[in-house]
Amino acid sequence: MRLHSTANEFMGKEPWKYSAPIQKIATENLRLRHKLLPYIYTMNRRTQKDGRAICEPMYYNYPKEENAYKAKNEYFFGTELIVAPITEHTNSEIGMAGASVWLPEGRYTDIFNGRIYSGNSVVKMFRDISTIPVLAKEGAIIPMSRNDRKNDISNPKDMELLIFRGNNEFRLYEDDNETNNYENGVYCETPFTVKEDNSTVMFTIGKAEGNVSVVPEKRNYHLKFRDIVEGTVNITVNGEKASAEKINKNGFIELVIKNVKPDDEVNVTLSVCTYLANKEKREELIDVISKFQINNENKRLFNEVLTNDTFMSKIPKKYREPLTEIASLYRG
Repeated sequence: MRLHSTANEFMGKEPWKYSAPIQKIATENLRLRHKLLPYIYTMNRRTQKDGRAICEPMYYNYPKEENAYKAKNEYFFGTELIVAPITEHTNSEIGMAGASVWLPEGRYTDIFNGRIYSGNSVVKMFRDISTIPVLAKEGAIIPMSRNDRKNDISNPKDMELLIFRGNNEFRLYEDDNETNNYENGVYCETPFTVKEDNSTVMFTIGKAEGNVSVVPEKRNYHLKFRDIVEGTVNITVNGEKASAEKINKNGFIELVIKNVKPDDEVNVTLSVCTYLANKEKREELIDVISKFQINNENKRLFNEVLTNDTFMSKIPKKYREPLTEIASLYRG
């Protein structure tokens, strides 16, 4: 965000120097980036320890996959996320632009719109100016700070975890954020584990390992199970039954577990789960068509697409491509 190479007053990058829509988008993403500091810091530790960059091209992990070399703009953002920047101009008639996205084997969920994609596929994904595809792998665990308003880099007392069903482990790395004392072992790692077994998902916050002086004495965890709509919740702390505040306002299970100490082990079991699924195909298509910058009568003519896939081939390419993305969600 810094630019020191010009004396031109109008070359500044501050969000408030742009139009209102761009200012809003930039502000939201800058706040998201600040919330992501625990994830980013952990990934930077990975860079320091293992020589793995936070942003890596797809072929680093899939050197034998031809499609990985064709995904030239797409990249892994740490271990849990795949990002596909959109570099095309927005098509003024559809109000969106697209990027061709290759997805390895597995299940992927866009963290912004909740769409679920099947892997081993290439999909051209379309978004309006407010977002780009950012896809969490199955089992992704993304630690975040709850603070997006203050320029505070301390290890958060209030932590938010985005959790996606699957099987995975993530080790949160923390040190004092100021010195090189980590070289002498003054750092702490907290293991998070998610396991899926049919309609049951188990999530564990393990006991912190290392020097716990660098983390808060007690921490509040906001667990956001982003692709679980409902389920029976059972929680234990150090083997003893415990409770949590349950929040249902966002369409997925969110639990708040307070005053967790570094040496506590928290186990959360969600049973008889209802898993997130893509919206009804008709509803998704209507959402996309509604964004088209054409008159409502012409939008009504697209009604055939809602019930007849063969009609798709008769639609001009600029309209067909974003609708084809939606159709791909329901194959198989």
